[in-house]
Amino acid sequence: MTHIINVVIVEPVAARRACLRYAVAQEPEFRIVGSGDDFLEACSLPVHRKKVVDVLLLNIDELGMCELDAWAAIHVLLPSVRIAALTSGRDDRALKTALGAGVTALHPLDVEPDILCRAVRHAAKGVVDFDPDLIERAKRRLLQPLEAVVADLGW
Repeated sequence: MTHIINVVIVEPVAARRACLRYAVAQEPEFRIVGSGDDFLEACSLPVHRKKVVDVLLLNIDELGMCELDAWAAIHVLLPSVRIAALTSGRDDRALKTALGAGVTALHPLDVEPDILCRAVRHAAKGVVDFDPDLIERAKRRLLQPLEAVVADLGW
């Protein structure tokens, strides 16, 4: 018997949320237990019904996800959830905060459905699944201040 992966989808753009729901619903081992345009709305029903949420599929660009309070709320309400994050990659602060908050998967907003489903599966297992281009961008942006300090010190 296949283990069912309970997924909550948080996407503020209704058309994109519908596409994500469609892609996830195609996989027999995935069950969508909540969705909405913000985290509290999407998680209220599963939390209220005491359903386990295995993976939170989350757009980190448009939800104030630069703020640590948002990530703290996720970890308080869903302490064992794994997070599969989607992003345009343009907001360095959101990217940095998400990586610091322990996302398990990170992919572009326009990720192909097969890669999206792989990322959700990996996230459920705790296996890191990052888009290589996003990680390279993050490394360049996040290590840039360190490189400036090293240059200033003459190392």
